[in-house]
Amino acid sequence: MKAIYNKELKTADLIEDTATPPKGWTDQVPNWTEFESWDSVNDCWGESLDLMKLKKQRDISLSFENNFSNGYFLSSALGIEVDCRRAGMKNDLQNVQGLISYMSRNSIAKINYVGYTEIKANVTPAMLTALLAEMEDYALQMYEKKWGLLQRVDGCITKEELEGIVW
Repeated sequence: MKAIYNKELKTADLIEDTATPPKGWTDQVPNWTEFESWDSVNDCWGESLDLMKLKKQRDISLSFENNFSNGYFLSSALGIEVDCRRAGMKNDLQNVQGLISYMSRNSIAKINYVGYTEIKANVTPAMLTALLAEMEDYALQMYEKKWGLLQRVDGCITKEELEGIVW
């Protein structure tokens, strides 16, 4: 018996020693690396730039989701780092909108705002409104970064170019 390998699925099987591998199979042993695929032009196993691109796109999307779910930035309006999470129960944009509404309904001129690592005293509704704009800008910048990186990945023609793209 000898081992043969499926060119599409990269799985192994056994056939008789004297048999020829069926169509879509080879007796060339793959290296079993993450980005390896069958190169039909050169009739051998090789690294696939397309597989590398798919992984890079997944990595960028995961980084985006992580930053969007757990993000924070330095607010010019408040002078402190503020959360800017937008996931599930953690939506800081809505929290700030709620604070503005609460302050307006109850004629509250100033509050203490809890930022990412510190508390800012004497925060006014106008400061919170400016913070809302910053949060919206931050989210847009993150989307633009994601889209820009994904476009760069699509345009890569070498592994080295691809490796140079980082979140």
